[in-house]
Amino acid sequence: MEKTEMRNFLLTIVALTVLSWVEMGFAGDSPVPADKVSTPGGYDNLTYKAQRAGSVRIIVKVNVVVRPIGELSQAEAASQRDMIAQAQEAVLEKLSGHNVSNSYKYKFIPHISMTVDKTALDALLALPEVGKVEEDSAMPYNAN
Repeated sequence: MEKTEMRNFLLTIVALTVLSWVEMGFAGDSPVPADKVSTPGGYDNLTYKAQRAGSVRIIVKVNVVVRPIGELSQAEAASQRDMIAQAQEAVLEKLSGHNVSNSYKYKFIPHISMTVDKTALDALLALPEVGKVEEDSAMPYNAN
């Protein structure tokens, strides 16, 4: 090999090595906790729908420990409702810079329904306050 060919070969090897390091750096971003998605088809299905339609309707379970209301005194039930409302509001506040619409906070259970795009879904799944996410879809009635 001539000097010029050898130099070009070595430059190519160095360039490919640097590019692979750069690519690995971008791939090192923290992954979305897709295990929080309980919809059939999982995270991939939800993100596909969100990207295809621009948004997807979901139900979010907020990480709040609750007891059945029938087991609580009136004061305990009121305290539990307040705790649920505060946790729901905290999640919505953390999503304030994202494309979230049609949100509805349930009063007696720690759930929120909302419409989100893929970026908002990813941000939501990264929140420690979120336990589970599933698609909000109509289920066929089965009388059997």
